[in-house]
Amino acid sequence: MSEFSRFQRRADTAADRTRLEQWLRERRVEAALAAAPMEEKSADAKARYTSDPEPAPHDLPPVAERPVRLAQVRLVRPGLAKAARDRLLYLLVLGRPARGVWMAAPFGRYTTSAVPGEIERPNAPLALRVVCLWNCRRLPDGWLRQCTFATALSAAEQHTLAAALRALKRAVPLPPALRPYAGPPLIHPLDPRHDYLEEEREAMESLLLGARLAGNGPAAIPSAGNANWTHSALPLAAEGSGGYGSVRFYDGEDGALRLRLLARFPSHTWLAQTLDPQGGVTAAWDGWRLAGAGLLSEPLRGGETVLPADCVDAPLQLVAPDGRTQTLTEEK
Repeated sequence: MSEFSRFQRRADTAADRTRLEQWLRERRVEAALAAAPMEEKSADAKARYTSDPEPAPHDLPPVAERPVRLAQVRLVRPGLAKAARDRLLYLLVLGRPARGVWMAAPFGRYTTSAVPGEIERPNAPLALRVVCLWNCRRLPDGWLRQCTFATALSAAEQHTLAAALRALKRAVPLPPALRPYAGPPLIHPLDPRHDYLEEEREAMESLLLGARLAGNGPAAIPSAGNANWTHSALPLAAEGSGGYGSVRFYDGEDGALRLRLLARFPSHTWLAQTLDPQGGVTAAWDGWRLAGAGLLSEPLRGGETVLPADCVDAPLQLVAPDGRTQTLTEEK
């Protein structure tokens, strides 16, 4: 059985299969390079680099600040965020500012889109080839001004990508012109793209931390746990049978609901599914949310959503669109 065949499904198109195979090749190459032994000289240089203390935000050399505008591409300077010390991390400014906070999406590590929330730009430079709309974050104007201006997208492309972001948030189809450039859907709970999504989410979390350390204040940056449930904007599905890692089941107070939780990253996030009497995923509860530990998930879509482990480890509730709640009891 090939590496890819473990994750395919009958409904996959040939284009989806080809794109996933390309992405897996890039992933394997990156892993091989990371595991390759370094020459002693290179190892010493890396040791010196990683042992240097990270400069405090106020110690960064000055940059020629340029006002932040829609469709700008900005390079995160290494001193502004931990993730930018290991790679070239470019951001695309997508949304208009609200109280001095902009919406920005990173460009991906690979040249092939991994999931439906990533869009390829075929003629763009390699570092700007894939826009990761699923990983958008709200970042303060003052912090973004410290990122180096690189280029700007055309107004037409910016408008199209903004429309794609709205479609992902609303769980509706992408604009037709972008569908051939989007990644294939996630199907299997053990698909390696889940690991990739978690790595990229953590990279953007380091930007939020850097912005707070820069003095913009946590009030200016919505918490990712409450405001950036971007994974659930992607079409997610898991096979009907259990057995992939940890699985938990919960029942609703009225007996009408059975909830299944699959641990995709046991220390980070779980995939939640509402089940019908036959054990299949049902969309009957679409629009409801899950709550726990002070966190509130995105509405269930297609009978599924994603929630962090903190939510699972607290008393879990199902929240109706009108705010009514019911407590969920774990099956023993």
